[in-house]
Amino acid sequence: MRFYDALKSELETVTADNWRDKLDALKASNGTWAATARALGVDKRTVERWRAGYQPRARAGQPRPGRRQVDPQTFLGKIRAAFVKDRPAQVAAVDWKRMTAVATWWNGKYRREQVMHLGAYMSDPEMTAVAGAYVNKDRNGMSGIMNNVISNYLGFDAKLADVESVTF
Repeated sequence: MRFYDALKSELETVTADNWRDKLDALKASNGTWAATARALGVDKRTVERWRAGYQPRARAGQPRPGRRQVDPQTFLGKIRAAFVKDRPAQVAAVDWKRMTAVATWWNGKYRREQVMHLGAYMSDPEMTAVAGAYVNKDRNGMSGIMNNVISNYLGFDAKLADVESVTF
């Protein structure tokens, strides 16, 4: 698999563990919670319930019960659908310094599969370039940038041969 495809797979993933970060990234991309709700195709109050939990009504003469969290499985599909369409939000939702790749590299003489903590070796311009290439769907540009990052990481000229996974 190419680096671009592995990165796309990781960035588009929305799970019960990371949905709040992804929702915050959508909000940052859209500007307001109302605009985010429109992008998700739901009411603003629905997004508020997702974020804060559901506040049940109090029965007559009794105190209001505590908030109950809504099960994320009920709305992950809506967040995932909107998030897949919004590449700038996908890029904003991750910490590029924590990027790790399980990949095979080669330098013309031999190949080696390795777990590489690439984020620590990426400069800010390289991170910006990778993010820009992803947003613009530029596979070739991303390959060139990542080959430079791999060479910096290893200390000698090498290229990515195959990428198994990318994580943040």
